[in-house]
Amino acid sequence: MKYIYIVLLSFMANGLFAQKVPEIQLLQINSEWNIKNDIPSRDLPKSYLAMKIQVDHATLEQQGPGFQKNFAGKPLPILVLKINGRIKYQWTANLSFKLDVSEQEIIDVIDKFYKDK
Repeated sequence: MKYIYIVLLSFMANGLFAQKVPEIQLLQINSEWNIKNDIPSRDLPKSYLAMKIQVDHATLEQQGPGFQKNFAGKPLPILVLKINGRIKYQWTANLSFKLDVSEQEIIDVIDKFYKDK
């Protein structure tokens, strides 16, 4: 019985003091006519420190009207950084409809928001 209490107490202590790992997502938004200017998946970071970065892609034409309205009139592609489901940063293409962002630039921005916590 004593061992059960020790095990339960250790699990509770671990749960109280464990750090919650933030969910990091990079969402690339582009249009079907501009797919050739996508940022290649290999150029996007897949992890930061010990955290996995979820990399997703959305084509504007395949989204709902509310989503399309949010990004209407902006040069595509757009890269959105979400941490714990909240948009923290956006990179937008220039007038040539190309987005020039390096993996290190993305890591630097993630680092800025991660250290602010």
